Amino acid sequence: MAETDRRRHHRYDQEVSVQLRGQNPCSVLHVIDISMGGLGFQLSEPLKVGQKIAFRMDLPAGPVDGVAVVRWLAPHHLGWRCGVELRDPGYLARRRMRLFLEPWSFNALRVFDRLLIVLAPTILALAILDSVFSR
Repeated sequence: MAETDRRRHHRYDQEVSVQLRGQNPCSVLHVIDISMGGLGFQLSEPLKVGQKIAFRMDLPAGPVDGVAVVRWLAPHHLGWRCGVELRDPGYLARRRMRLFLEPWSFNALRVFDRLLIVLAPTILALAILDSVFSR
């Protein structure tokens, strides 16, 4: 009987730089997989299941800082393999991750972003002109 995969997010094999922060920062040797909900990576030092860790990922769209919880840990001949669940990433972090993991799904938001960039200064200029001429 096959074991059921309980993952909620699709895993991607992507090269990404991750640094762990905190009391005992350790280096991530290799990212195994990444998803919108978590990371799998290889470590040189063991962590504890349930431990909260702060991390930083360097993505092309910008850095993602966040907190994750260690869900599993297993010894490996090159160190330790670890799976972490991301905890409440903010809007900007989720957006940067989605742009990195699923760039084809963001065309509409890119158009919306560019529209906002053009409209914001226009609206600001109109508000300033309105306040100047309404005196």
